[in-house]
Amino acid sequence: EALDSAQSAVERYPGSARIRFAFAAAAEKLNETELAITQYEKTVQIEDAFRAQFKKMYPDRKIVSRLGQQKYRIAKNRIESLSK
Repeated sequence: EALDSAQSAVERYPGSARIRFAFAAAAEKLNETELAITQYEKTVQIEDAFRAQFKKMYPDRKIVSRLGQQKYRIAKNRIESLSK
């Protein structure tokens, strides 16, 4: 049921890194490793795209993260760990 709810949220907000992160974490807890990896990868892609856009729009400002540095780092680490 948790995965269905997360999937529904992703369909409504496909560009939300926070929702993708939560979906990945739920998939990981349910041993859906491939799904978790895919969602963590999409989380990182969304955040990287946001950071690139932010840097273009505000070149003199410190980059702001919508996801948060800690979750971004966790997503990158989980991709690496789960892919082994």
